Amino acid sequence: MQGTFMALGTPTATADHYVDITFDASLGQLAPLSETEELKVRITKTDWADFDQENDYSNHTESGWILQEQMAVYYYGRLLFGVAPDSVNDASAAQRTTIAKEENSIREDQSAEPTTVNVFPNPTQGKLQLEVAASAEKPVEVSIYNADGVLMVTRTLEEPTSTWDISSYAAGIYLVHINQSGLRTVHKVVKE
Repeated sequence: MQGTFMALGTPTATADHYVDITFDASLGQLAPLSETEELKVRITKTDWADFDQENDYSNHTESGWILQEQMAVYYYGRLLFGVAPDSVNDASAAQRTTIAKEENSIREDQSAEPTTVNVFPNPTQGKLQLEVAASAEKPVEVSIYNADGVLMVTRTLEEPTSTWDISSYAAGIYLVHINQSGLRTVHKVVKE
């Protein structure tokens, strides 16, 4: 993990810098539906003096765990959580999108056309069909994870329609991750 102080492109009355926290790729991936332990970050001056945080955008005086919506979380330039400082008046904020939670899928890019891969039947007793629209960006990579975040199978779709036999999987919820040239969609599938 590495943290770097960055200057805001357009400072506001309550924010002029932010901390960019990144993770090294060698740490691997966090599997779906899994979690890390808590991450603790301490930011200090070189002389250990306190920062003046009285009017800082993301400063909260409450102790303990709180939902902190004034800390913006970005992934590959997209706002996933929180509200950036003065995003109401920020022209670039309109270009950022948040993850939308739908009944059976989570999309990272709401400006894209509706999904070009259909997953059915849902629920299923063992055979799962994936149908790729002719307009779909190629390649289409598919991975299925169980509810514990364990990768069950992964492959690249070559044909417009494919059948997946998941009859040997235990009954439960599975996540079908579809990656179309960087556009990621996750479908929740129930195996009976």
